[in-house]
Amino acid sequence: MSQTAVEPTRPPTGVVTVSVVQGALRGRKGKTVSGNPMVSFQGIPYAEPPVGPLRFKPPKPASSWTGIRDALQEASQSFHFHPLQNAYVGSEDSLYLNVYTPKLPAERSDLLNPVMVYIHGGGFTLGSGNTEFYGPDYLVDQGVVVVTFNYRLGPLGFLSLENKDAMGNMGLKDQVLALKWVQQNIASFGGNPKEVTIFGESAGGASVHFHVLSPMSKGLFQRAIPQSGTALNWWAVARKPKDRAFRLGHAMGCKTKDPKELIEFLRNAEPQQMYEALEPARTKEERKRFIWFTFIPCVEPEIKGEEAFIPKDPEILLNEGKFNRVPMIMGLTSHEGILVLRDIISDPSLLDAIDGDFERLVPENLQPAKKDLRISRQLSEKIKDFYFGSESISEETIHKFVDLMSDVYFGIEIDKALKKHVTVAPNVPVYFYQFSFDGELNHAKNMTLQGKYNLKGACHADELGYIFRQYLSDAKFPPDSPEMVTLRRMTKMWTNFAKTGNPTPNTDEDIPVVWKPYTVANPCHLKVDNELVLGSYCEKDRMDFWDMLYRVNK
Repeated sequence: MSQTAVEPTRPPTGVVTVSVVQGALRGRKGKTVSGNPMVSFQGIPYAEPPVGPLRFKPPKPASSWTGIRDALQEASQSFHFHPLQNAYVGSEDSLYLNVYTPKLPAERSDLLNPVMVYIHGGGFTLGSGNTEFYGPDYLVDQGVVVVTFNYRLGPLGFLSLENKDAMGNMGLKDQVLALKWVQQNIASFGGNPKEVTIFGESAGGASVHFHVLSPMSKGLFQRAIPQSGTALNWWAVARKPKDRAFRLGHAMGCKTKDPKELIEFLRNAEPQQMYEALEPARTKEERKRFIWFTFIPCVEPEIKGEEAFIPKDPEILLNEGKFNRVPMIMGLTSHEGILVLRDIISDPSLLDAIDGDFERLVPENLQPAKKDLRISRQLSEKIKDFYFGSESISEETIHKFVDLMSDVYFGIEIDKALKKHVTVAPNVPVYFYQFSFDGELNHAKNMTLQGKYNLKGACHADELGYIFRQYLSDAKFPPDSPEMVTLRRMTKMWTNFAKTGNPTPNTDEDIPVVWKPYTVANPCHLKVDNELVLGSYCEKDRMDFWDMLYRVNK
């Protein structure tokens, strides 16, 4: 099926045209913030709009068009609640991608540049691939082609009834289709389809790791960078996803127990209705555990004729060695748990509530199969004693609370995934880092704390200001400032990895150390702070504590 692209009466200046499988595209010549050439193509459809009967279904490739289609501005975001705008934004017609390239190939024999495909985070519930947060300038400056895109979010992207009507993981299958589009078309933009690195942060990092584990993603990329998230993190996989779907329906007024009736109701509901029901659909336990996002990936049922993105529990796939064996950079920030303080700042009484009910912080996958209050209490006492000793949880011990939240939400499972990869596939390099730098581009920390606590280190998502040009980053910094040195280090190491599979193939003034892979024999990590320091992981004692706790309580 083809569609006609409406051509403007007078093409804007500085435009260029490329051809992809679906038709011709008109993009724009421009420059990065540093003044280097950059050609951008925005709002390119990679899938049919997932509306009507396609809601809750796997995506279908975009139709072709006739004429030249404008790709001069970003398309609609996937429908979600935008916390900074305090409003609902986007639509269901949102499966579009953006391509940014240093140059277009003049002829077929031109050398092609490595490609970096970014998967945005946001708890699988919010966000987009737009330049608001993910401006590609600094990466394009380093000679790579950058692709960003949108995928379905929240219940529209991840609702599962564990049957053929709604298998779940639609948002991840959108990502697969975007990666297939890259394989088909990226050479037209000067990108090498045989040198694709996928990278992402938080839910985007978990998505990257899911692609490493998924049979559906085989051959679609050659390297991977999951930042602050893996498929093993407890917040990345829904247990009992069908229950969550029925809770949503009930919160919206559909009290049925019939999955056919529920899916019909949900297929006809307005997206905003679903999002407004997310909070009332949360359980008391989810609120106590700071579980904000409930529609997330799940293990799919085996259904004849349907391909599963996640056919088994991610840990089983990893243990069985059934994954795409590609080099990786894995890591996290030094103080991920600052993220949780947004709830504490809005309601300081939560600290007393947590102190009086510490069992709420015991990870769910550490709890016994049958709820045993005695064992749960013992676990909570051990955890509290390790992090707080005889002290209470209070504003005076908030730094210890942040350490605990950093580990419970991110560190434990990232450490577990790292160790499993290097054990199961010791010949595939994995580079491990901790981003600790604390500077003016640590936007997530600054927005979360709002000057409330004097905490050092980097919050969840703080490294992104040193990889992408963000709308919050208008301030200019001298080239020798710590911020610009850190920005150059991050973009050089990430793009070096995309080009060679090695983040430090050479040393220079910015990067004076050789970053070695993490191995069982040499479990090293790179600490990214005012200086780059290669050594043993500085949170080893904390990870050893959790290793012991999980071994004893299996």
